[in-house]
Amino acid sequence: MPSQDQIFELFDYCTWEWTQVNGMNGQMVTGPNGNTVFFPASGIRLEYDLDYVGEEGFYWSRTLNLPPVPSTGAAGIHLSWEFFELGGGSRCNGLTVRAVRAVDE
Repeated sequence: MPSQDQIFELFDYCTWEWTQVNGMNGQMVTGPNGNTVFFPASGIRLEYDLDYVGEEGFYWSRTLNLPPVPSTGAAGIHLSWEFFELGGGSRCNGLTVRAVRAVDE
């Protein structure tokens, strides 16, 4: 999973565009090198309910909240058609995981 610093890199250096891929709404993120990654608006699972599918996306990072915020939470990405921002929440909620891979150069 990306770190909070990697999320900030996406915010600082990439363009974000609300679009649809294979019938799913989400944000297409394009880097300065032209590479893209798609974050579907996959919703969030809160207890037994899956909410906001197709409207908002919630993604975990690997960065836990630092004190004084309880360590039961973690940082992440929150996105919709009108915004993308640092989000996160309690780790008992069901946010999407977006794997990243380091490529040896």
